[in-house]
Amino acid sequence: MSLCHGFDASAYEFFDGLSCIDVNDRPGHPNHKVMYGFVDREGIMRIPPIYEAAEDFRGGLAAVKLNGKWGFIDTKGETIIPLVYDLAHEFSDGLALVELNGKYGSIDIKGDIIIPVIYDSKYSFMDGRALVRLNGQYGYIDAKGDNAPMSSSETERYLREGME
Repeated sequence: MSLCHGFDASAYEFFDGLSCIDVNDRPGHPNHKVMYGFVDREGIMRIPPIYEAAEDFRGGLAAVKLNGKWGFIDTKGETIIPLVYDLAHEFSDGLALVELNGKYGSIDIKGDIIIPVIYDSKYSFMDGRALVRLNGQYGYIDAKGDNAPMSSSETERYLREGME
C-alpha cells in the first residue's frame, strides 16, 4: 500500500496507468481549495495537483480545468488541447463533449471540432446517434454531426431508455 500525500493510491481507479486524486490544501479551513493531480500505481505524483477539476484519462488524454477553463493533457502533464472550453468531458469513442458560451459540440483527440459547438443541450451517443436540441427543435445526429433521422420505433426505444 503506497501513500502519496496521505492518500492510499491503491484505493483509487487507474486509467492509462494514472489515477486522479484531489489534494486539500488546508483541510477544515473555510477558504480551503481542493486541487487535482495524478498519481501512478506506486503512489508517486506524476502530474502535480494544480488543477481546479479533472476527469480520468481516456485514450491517453484527461480533461482538466485551470483558471476557469477546460482543456486536455496527456499522461506526462503536457497540454495537448488548449484550455479554452467552459466545460469538457472525457473522451468516448474518440470524441469529447465540450461547452463554449452555453453551446455544446464535440472535438476529437487532436482538438479538431468534429460536431460544431452549436447545440443547446448536452448529449451522449447511443448506437451511433445522439438526441440534440438546436433552437428549440430536437433531432438526431451521428458521430460526424450529420442529421441522422430515426424511425418512430427507434425514437420510442431511445425515449424509453432515458434519452431526453
